[in-house]
Amino acid sequence: MKNYNSGSSLRRLEKQLISSVQSLTISYLSLMSTQQTLKASVDTYEAYLSQVTTENSVGISSQSDVLTAKNNLYSAKSDLESIKLQCQEMYDSICLMCGYPNDGSITIESDIDSEIIDLSTIDLQTDIESAIGNNSTLISYRHNNTSSTAASNAKEQLTGQDGEELKITIQSLYNTLVEVKSDYNNAKLSFEAAKTQKNINDAKASVGMFSAAESLSAQMNYISAQSSYLTAYLKLKQAEFNYSWSVEGTQ
Repeated sequence: MKNYNSGSSLRRLEKQLISSVQSLTISYLSLMSTQQTLKASVDTYEAYLSQVTTENSVGISSQSDVLTAKNNLYSAKSDLESIKLQCQEMYDSICLMCGYPNDGSITIESDIDSEIIDLSTIDLQTDIESAIGNNSTLISYRHNNTSSTAASNAKEQLTGQDGEELKITIQSLYNTLVEVKSDYNNAKLSFEAAKTQKNINDAKASVGMFSAAESLSAQMNYISAQSSYLTAYLKLKQAEFNYSWSVEGTQ
């Protein structure tokens, strides 16, 4: 029994470490998404400032428009620098947990085109039974030999209570998975529409059919849709991890 417990504990600790790294990586990629969005915003604001300054020189835009553009650019740059620091701190933490050097030689990135979970392949009842079989608390109850009737009854009561609570937890995690999968599908459709609109907007801008303000609005709409798409993807992966790790008894 001692060897079983020791081996089981080591495997559980290993899974918990992997789970922690996965969650931290999701958080890091989410921050990186924000950083990319802010970088795109800075580039857009710089282009807007240049265009609105030119328009101001010929009396199309006001000095107030130029000042607003400068303030927006300054704010976006400030936010970008702050996010960069947060990303670096989280990158360092991931490297430390994995035993990698934090010299930038390791690249952490998301493959948004990677396989997306097919909910039809999930057998909820089977997963609930697996979760009950893998849960460390319930395992300890099953391996706890009791001699008295009172102790045996207490053991059965605790096992039943914790088992029911675990069923509710797995069901809740599954419901969350279904919800965020729907959000992901919607975000993907919105992003595809935004890409189509961006191509139209780029064509109009190339022949001078857009003012500075119109160009800014069109570009920011695309950036927002792109960011929402990646955020939805990362939320889906996190929900997938939460569900699978709970079934395996890690969380």
